Amino acid sequence: MNKRGISPIVGTVLIILLVLVGVGAVAVSIRNLVSDSAGKLPSAQQCTQLNLRITECKIKQNQAENQLEVLVERGVGQAELEGIRFVFDTGTKDEIKDEMENIPELGSKRFTFKEGFIDKVSSVKVTGIIDSM
Repeated sequence: MNKRGISPIVGTVLIILLVLVGVGAVAVSIRNLVSDSAGKLPSAQQCTQLNLRITECKIKQNQAENQLEVLVERGVGQAELEGIRFVFDTGTKDEIKDEMENIPELGSKRFTFKEGFIDKVSSVKVTGIIDSM
């Protein structure tokens, strides 16, 4: 009987070639996906150029209601600021308030909050909202 088949060397080369073609196809697909998504996200440079900090935070108490005043300063940085997000730590959960106002570079702005959770606030954090397009 004369049985003929693919030699082990040729079979190994064919398997290696198939694996390389498969890896190449996956790599091209991932590269296209990443490059398409990258154009839709704000650049990392914009995020690092946004320099916001709280310089003053105080509770004003009066008979009618309590108010929390927060003074936010913006340092040097050319990022396009759409608004400011305040995160209030109340001990049980974070309360988030967005103020869609811009602070110019090297400027400051005072924000006043009259929400019911003000009495429970233990800390305040601030971050910028930047345009994603």
